[in-house]
Amino acid sequence: MNEPNPLGRFLRARRNALDPRAVGLARARETRRVPGLRREEVAALAGVSVDYYTRIEQGRLAVSPRMLQTLGKVLRLDAAQRAYLALLARGGDDDRRCAARTVRPQVRRLLERLADTPALVLGRGFDVLAWNRMAKTLLTALAPAVIGDRNVARLLFTVPSLRTTLGDWERIASGAVAVLRMELARHPGDHRLAALVAELSRRPEFRAGWEGQAVALTTGGSATVEHPLVGTIALEWEPLSLPDDPGQQLVVVNTKAGSASERALRVLCARDERGSDHSPWPMEHSPLPGAHGR
Repeated sequence: MNEPNPLGRFLRARRNALDPRAVGLARARETRRVPGLRREEVAALAGVSVDYYTRIEQGRLAVSPRMLQTLGKVLRLDAAQRAYLALLARGGDDDRRCAARTVRPQVRRLLERLADTPALVLGRGFDVLAWNRMAKTLLTALAPAVIGDRNVARLLFTVPSLRTTLGDWERIASGAVAVLRMELARHPGDHRLAALVAELSRRPEFRAGWEGQAVALTTGGSATVEHPLVGTIALEWEPLSLPDDPGQQLVVVNTKAGSASERALRVLCARDERGSDHSPWPMEHSPLPGAHGR
């Protein structure tokens, strides 16, 4: 989704979110017309003129790495927000390679080896490029629509049942929006990713999160799910980058050793042993009907 002056929008959102007292400024006695910090206050804290900072916000001035560091400190940005600010300032990543969507045979064999735990390969924008038997069993029971549309972000916002079967849906959905914002800043020329964001932005919950300017790096996470076959399972996942495959991550889902969730996964695995499809599914051999960018 093309946003005019994304760097300026982000800076305004961050200064509006700051309490002046958090940066050592006493709140003025008169009622403020705008929340957070004014432009002149950010400029003073950064040691630059109001005109200089205004030109940065308006997108009329290239921002040096040193100034980016200064603004990161002034606006109390975390690591993800600083990375996002730097991406906006330089117009994305220097790596212009296309995101790989074909999963290498070596990676598929690794998925097969992880027979007793769900594992999948995610591409850019949360596309599921391959999964092992356990991941397929887990995901299809939670969201049968995944068979026809293997994009996790889209499923989060289009499958109503996930709001009840997936514990803390709001947190997980918000995290997905924040990661998508970071990915689009890193790869502004990715038309598939931009189309996904534009499509999901027609949904109020997604758009509200997108306009909030939250950003996040792809990290591990956790969730509690109500599986229709084995009950409650507390899951943890960890994404592992695949250096030889741009835009791909191997995501391994796990449970705490000795827990009821671990036993539930074992029951699920044993139950599914009677199934016939034991191989990882490759996206490139099964086109997605209605998938974005096609």
